[in-house]
Amino acid sequence: MSAASRVALLAFPYPGYPFSMFRGFWVATLSSFLSISVALRWSAETADDLQPLFEARASGWTGGDVATSVPIDNKNTLWLFGDSIIGQTTDGRRTNPKGILHNTVALLSGRDHGTPRPSDVNFYWRETNGKPTAVFYPQEGNSTYYRILSGIRRGDQLLLLGSIVKPTEDPGISSFKIEGTIVLVVDNTSGDPLSWNVTSFRFSATNNSVNWYTSISYAVDYQYNYPHLFNDKLLGLNNVVYLLGSNGDGFDSSVVLGRAKLTDLLLFNFDSFEVYVQSVMDSASYSWMSWKRVLGVNQSSWRLVPLLTPGVSEGSLVYSPQLNKWYMLVVKMFDYKIDLWTAQNITGPWSSTLVYEIPEPWSNTKAYLNYAAKSHPALARQEKEIVFTYMTNLMSHSGLFKPGEAKTYVPRFIRLSFTDALAPWEIAVLVVSFAVGVACLVAALVFQRLEITCCDTVQQTQDEDKEVTSKLSGDSADEVEDRI
Repeated sequence: MSAASRVALLAFPYPGYPFSMFRGFWVATLSSFLSISVALRWSAETADDLQPLFEARASGWTGGDVATSVPIDNKNTLWLFGDSIIGQTTDGRRTNPKGILHNTVALLSGRDHGTPRPSDVNFYWRETNGKPTAVFYPQEGNSTYYRILSGIRRGDQLLLLGSIVKPTEDPGISSFKIEGTIVLVVDNTSGDPLSWNVTSFRFSATNNSVNWYTSISYAVDYQYNYPHLFNDKLLGLNNVVYLLGSNGDGFDSSVVLGRAKLTDLLLFNFDSFEVYVQSVMDSASYSWMSWKRVLGVNQSSWRLVPLLTPGVSEGSLVYSPQLNKWYMLVVKMFDYKIDLWTAQNITGPWSSTLVYEIPEPWSNTKAYLNYAAKSHPALARQEKEIVFTYMTNLMSHSGLFKPGEAKTYVPRFIRLSFTDALAPWEIAVLVVSFAVGVACLVAALVFQRLEITCCDTVQQTQDEDKEVTSKLSGDSADEVEDRI
């Protein structure tokens, strides 16, 4: 028996071998080693160095949701906010509200000198007849308004996506309804955001059910790795962008996927916009298909593929070269848990890992609403780190003006670190398992050697018996063998 054969015998038991359990222990040890060594370890902590950036100001901006970041050059990041409270804050309480604006923006500078400070943040909103008003608003001047939720930069231009919202008579979180997706284009991002030249256009075939404002990201070409955001030559190779959208409402909704040429979207041209669909007749058939075609003759034959269910109207789609995966963060609906969803390919399959549990008092989901988890890659200090924010709100908005609630309804910063290094206890388990595995392997070799020796002894005894029988009977050994 060759050495290779004996190793194979030890690694792969066969029926009848009396010591296969030792090989089973050995294989189990190898399996446990592999399973531990490939697992990523996640740790989350509050980003105390970043939390002061958007805390309620003593006077001016005292809170707002959405909290999407869009880098616009090497030093400045545009922050988009939804409904924002303008007023004052005294002893942890919002006072003297001057207005709740449907959108505001902030410019965060100082990325060139390390950790940014609150003094690096400048908020912007308009003033009309001495009253604060939103930065972006419908040209028609009707009762609808915009919530700007995502954006992306290309050269000096900026593309923003948001919801077209109409107020309702209902109180609380049902005080509005979505009517579609708005596309805003800023031609030159230099200077004061209030002086930007902004044009707008409604995204075709969006309504109260299907929208495309959740997130937008460059379709990274893996062979070029992750292009530096401000290297326009590399960006030319990545003119295609992915859009995350929402289909349906509430628990019946899902996150859906589209793609387009960014240069077309900047011109309000939706001809190149495609969506990822599944055949209604053949559930195993998936395809990228023109949005116009899906809405036309093929609307009854194809359906938008749900990447995540239930869906989210706010998020951030990011490709991480360190993870070699796409990821997005999701706050479970009416919950306090945040999941990290990842996928090797953007079309899926997507899988989730619980990475953070929102602490008290916001974990009380009967009183508070948690939502809008979004990552901010520009704020990460190292490669294996994800900085993200989530939003907290009260079920009753009037509670935002109660004592102690000034820390509610501002972005909460979390630093999420990941590593593939082993923890001390995992190393200890591996050492013990390896020692047990080696002992089992040695035992298996010894017992195998004993079995081979026993077999050789038995065979030798049988040969001697044949020879003795042959001499006594006068027959040849072959004749004795035949008789036996």
